[in-house]
Amino acid sequence: MSNAVHVVARHFARPEKVREVHEVLTALIPLSRAEPGCLKYELFQNDADPTDFTFIETFATDAALASHAAAPYVVALGAKLNGLLAQPSDVRVYRPLAVDMRDGRTTDPRWTRVDDYLEDLFTPADATLQAALDSAGAAGLPPIQVSATQGKLLHVIARALGARRILEIGTLAGYSAIWLARALPAGGRLITIELEPAHAEVARANLERAGVADRVDIRVGRALDILPRLAAEAAGAFDLTFIDADKVSYTQYLDWAIRLSHPGSLIIADNVIRDGAVTDPTTGDEMVDGVRRFNAALAADPRVSATAVQTVGVKGYDGFTAAVCM
Repeated sequence: MSNAVHVVARHFARPEKVREVHEVLTALIPLSRAEPGCLKYELFQNDADPTDFTFIETFATDAALASHAAAPYVVALGAKLNGLLAQPSDVRVYRPLAVDMRDGRTTDPRWTRVDDYLEDLFTPADATLQAALDSAGAAGLPPIQVSATQGKLLHVIARALGARRILEIGTLAGYSAIWLARALPAGGRLITIELEPAHAEVARANLERAGVADRVDIRVGRALDILPRLAAEAAGAFDLTFIDADKVSYTQYLDWAIRLSHPGSLIIADNVIRDGAVTDPTTGDEMVDGVRRFNAALAADPRVSATAVQTVGVKGYDGFTAAVCM
């Protein structure tokens, strides 16, 4: 069925011609179902509007659909329906996405092409950001930072909120931190937490190069050790939190993010779809299990109003959640 082609064909009878249209269309069913490439051929009549007829059709291949369209009884359909319809028929053909797998994850060349197009429009070449990516690659850091358009989205959200205090859990090389720090007003502050000291050093250099080091505080260590310290510091609530770290601890990060927020604060978490694996409770993948726990906890938490969105792009098939604190 991976190459199957789906067709939805709607025909709108004149009220006084419903019976005649029904006879013409039902006559097609046994003929079409007898074709070797026809997998499904069903006719539905709208109970609320009997003038509305819909064929749901599935063909094994494009060649099978072409053969069906060339069949004499299909070619003659237009003439048989002449004068019986209130408006032209609406025929739509749906083909499956040509997806591939890369490094075990779903990808599609169109997603990258569209991201390239969007980046050219909304995130023009930026030497500082490119240098951050280059330094991360040179240091052997995994290429798991947000994409340029995702970074710009974080920037736009931070500016829309008027965020003065931002918390980031998961610094890596500082790419997303640059986007967030650039959105801060004078006197604003970003605290970003990174487990690996080597990653933090790369991030410091990138933030310095970007000219935003003066508004960014990198805390090195386990986030679950650092977050309680931030609460103890009582330095004020965060307006925006971005979670992009180890997925196993996402639920605990969420709890601390809410505690460190105020009503109206926004909490965004990345990588919550995991190539669609979140629908399967039996993967045995601790990252997927961690995200499933997080999604369930987020949906049930009365302290927030939240949603999740699946995304595709240069980073593959994934998604993010957004939650506003109540």
